[in-house]
Amino acid sequence: MFQLIIKFTHQTHRLAIKAATDKYNTKNTDEIKKKTVGIIVSVKNIVKYFPLFMLTKRPCLLYYTGLGRLYVLNGWIGKLLVFSTAYLLDRWCGVGFIVENQQNKEYFEKFVKNPVYLVSGSGLYPDYFNHMKNFKEKPYPNAQKTKRLGYIARFGPLKHSELILQIVENLSPTTEIFIAGRDVKSNFYKKKFQALAQKNSNIHFIGYLENHKQVSDFYNQIDFLLHPSMSEGLPLTLLESIFHHVPFITTPVCGCDETAHTFDCPAIPAEQFVDFILSGDYQKHMPDRQQWQKKLQPFYHYNVQKEFEEILQHTSSHKRVQ
Repeated sequence: MFQLIIKFTHQTHRLAIKAATDKYNTKNTDEIKKKTVGIIVSVKNIVKYFPLFMLTKRPCLLYYTGLGRLYVLNGWIGKLLVFSTAYLLDRWCGVGFIVENQQNKEYFEKFVKNPVYLVSGSGLYPDYFNHMKNFKEKPYPNAQKTKRLGYIARFGPLKHSELILQIVENLSPTTEIFIAGRDVKSNFYKKKFQALAQKNSNIHFIGYLENHKQVSDFYNQIDFLLHPSMSEGLPLTLLESIFHHVPFITTPVCGCDETAHTFDCPAIPAEQFVDFILSGDYQKHMPDRQQWQKKLQPFYHYNVQKEFEEILQHTSSHKRVQ
């Protein structure tokens, strides 16, 4: 039996793993007398529940999401915390690890003994969105047409919001930008974006999007998505962008570069990102969207749920490596 621990994480992003866990537990009620395996989702939960699982030696399956914020923003202290908790749990009570990109998989496999599983993100739910049915309904803008850029994020250093601020401050009047989201801490970027939007008719600050309809409305009114980042698992934002037939420009970092390669979108180093956008060079990278929906299939929730089901099945029959 498995118990899902998702308290300090985005509940709506955990529907696929929750469905897989419920399905396994329903089918295997005979395992109720066995020791329950805890599935700890997100780095924040792993750190929080680390003492409990170490003290009780209760078996746990660790699903690393939100790795970038701790691993990247906190320097060697964050790296040490990620490494030490994973290493100790692996040696003491861990039965496996789940990650969302190949780079993280290779990193964990260097120092853990138990299996490291790779999943195709948290699962994209297409039925939640209202997108244009055919990418031909959303043609690329011609040379004369106003370009419409978009940026949606939790504003802060991890999402390179300072780069977006530079772009907005120097944006050509012939280019519009739509900004959605909110700050991780304080309201620094929100206030900056709002002030610029009040002064410039081509800058639109939308704020936090409350539901999937608002998310679809955001994507349906832009031509290109800007998604600079310092680190990701498998960015759901990029999958949503592809689903809405909107090409993206990102940075070549863990999680983003794999997605950019799959969907033939540019990944530009952070130090070149602002100039790349302001110069209009992004318009030279118009990916062929013919195969996008086919390539997106593995990331849909029903396929991701199958991946989780296979992981749980393997975990239940796998003998933990001491």
